[in-house]
Amino acid sequence: MTSEQQRCVIAEASSWLGTPFHHRARVKGPRGGVDCAQFAIAVYSDAGIIEPFDPEWYPPDWHLHQGLERYLSHVRAYADSLKQDETWEVGDLLTFRFGPAQPVSHAGIYVGENMMIHALYKVGVVKQDLDSRAFGRWFSGAWRLRNGVA
Repeated sequence: MTSEQQRCVIAEASSWLGTPFHHRARVKGPRGGVDCAQFAIAVYSDAGIIEPFDPEWYPPDWHLHQGLERYLSHVRAYADSLKQDETWEVGDLLTFRFGPAQPVSHAGIYVGENMMIHALYKVGVVKQDLDSRAFGRWFSGAWRLRNGVA
């Protein structure tokens, strides 16, 4: 991602701050709603990084009942996994699994200074420090969007 694309990602992600959480929605603003998957798609597509797409329908609790990596299948179509020793860059996608045997079911966008912006269940789009215990223990990987997928 170029520095200009990174600036666009930060600006677009920041413009969603305060948007309420709503499963499968993608409407920006206090009267709108978005979930973490739709948030990432909206930010990257509106910043010109990927083409917009609509993932197949998913129930809000799908990850509690199966081990299928549905979320990661979409991530892998647009991004490459970073090795543990690679430094994160602004615009990288961070993924989380909320249990050792559960599939990835959450993601946020790294915006620098150990912060991510993400759509949090029952809260909405927030900027959060990655040192928070809640997210450090559930972190599963970092992903870099490929150039030229848009």
